[in-house]
Amino acid sequence: TAKALMRHARERAQRRDLPELAIVEAEILLAEGKSRRAIVAYLDVGRKFANDANAESALFAAAQVALDHPEAGYEGIKLLQQYLARYPRGRFRDDAQRLMQVFSK
Repeated sequence: TAKALMRHARERAQRRDLPELAIVEAEILLAEGKSRRAIVAYLDVGRKFANDANAESALFAAAQVALDHPEAGYEGIKLLQQYLARYPRGRFRDDAQRLMQVFSK
């Protein structure tokens, strides 16, 4: 199963690979229809690996999932605002601003 493969990968991973593995775990949760748990997993990447480049991707992904799945209990607009505050020149800045415009209407 995907969980067994991830556990196996985590056991053999080097520290530098852990943020990317955490994102893959979040994507697995999302694919399984567990949007709330996926958002939590994405946000954990930012908390646990704040200085890693994957933290930026994870926060933006969490915002996108929250926008697509409001039933998950997270406010996508607030997550986009957090993203823009934390990464004002981030690689997803234009997309985040565009999404804010669309979903704020």
